[in-house]
Amino acid sequence: MDDFLKSSPENNLSQKEQKMILEEKLGEMHELLKEGYHKECVKVYRNLQATFTEEREKGAKAVRTGMERIERLVRLAVILSALALAAGLGSLSLQALMMLKTLP
Repeated sequence: MDDFLKSSPENNLSQKEQKMILEEKLGEMHELLKEGYHKECVKVYRNLQATFTEEREKGAKAVRTGMERIERLVRLAVILSALALAAGLGSLSLQALMMLKTLP
């Protein structure tokens, strides 16, 4: 760095002044880089957040679809159970009536 300062076109400034100018410029560049890095990190964070939200919604939709199918199957099972119960009770009633000899 000292060699660069000696060959600088601003030879009328002292080395200390040249060094301060360079350090100031480096500080400005560092701040610009930090801002750019921060912006990129924010972009990545938002993209990831959007991706996770989208995937969560897809998963929730798949769960809802599965639950709807299960609900339909449960309704069918309840209907078939009710029909089986009615048939069983009818058969039991007929047997009871036959035992009481009310039916031929």
